[in-house]
Amino acid sequence: MTTDYFSTSRRTFLKNSAVIAGAALLDTHAARASVHLTGTDTLKIALVGCGSRGAGAVVNALRADKHTQLVAMADAFADQLTSTHDTLLKIPDIQHAVNVPESHMFVGFDGYKEAIALADVVILATPPAFRPLHFDAVVAAGKHTFMEKPLASDAPGIRQVLAAGEVARRKNLKVSVGLQNRYDPGFIEFTERLRDGQIGEIISATDYYLIGPVRHVDRTPDQTEMEYQMRNWRYFNWLWAGSPAALQIHNTDVVNWVKGSYPIRAQGM
Repeated sequence: MTTDYFSTSRRTFLKNSAVIAGAALLDTHAARASVHLTGTDTLKIALVGCGSRGAGAVVNALRADKHTQLVAMADAFADQLTSTHDTLLKIPDIQHAVNVPESHMFVGFDGYKEAIALADVVILATPPAFRPLHFDAVVAAGKHTFMEKPLASDAPGIRQVLAAGEVARRKNLKVSVGLQNRYDPGFIEFTERLRDGQIGEIISATDYYLIGPVRHVDRTPDQTEMEYQMRNWRYFNWLWAGSPAALQIHNTDVVNWVKGSYPIRAQGM
């Protein structure tokens, strides 16, 4: 799902860029969105989910526009939040834009609520099981969203995200999702050529996504089962949604894009 629901408003959000996530960091060359600011030209960003994916999104957002600032961070784990904050402060070209006092660092399952309240744009980069709840809260607060895929880890969660997306549309809120190929000039030209028939009629397509093992975090004696699973969220489908939704979706999305439609049925084994 790639979402750019809305027309441009008062000023261009992130100038020729958007917080569009990639496999490692973001592609910040083509996507546009907008944000309505009142009283200041500074675009305030909150990060919900302070792992490497969230950190990468922040780095590119801050590099994309000199008027952006990171003002709030939230994570279930204090050590993860602190580690990411310290890392961001060591990056010379963005450290001036990391403006997160201790009072704006929120730890625990409910920290996202306070972080959202402080921002214009919220980056959602937690494990996808939490995405529907967090997206609902961002839309209810009237804030703009960048969220990583997957957007949920089950069908009820996807329906919740789609419903919140309709509310966002009515509120004229900006929503972008981390399918970065949609904004890559090479992919855009490639897709246009295929859709123009330069290789003839496409009657079949197969896509693959190759990746090595995901990182495993060893269990420690003091961990609860919930903490252990959350720190190893890619090993638990209720938290991750699995490889097709989380990884292969990039290439499947390109096939759908070229075809201009979605599959009418799917088989799994």
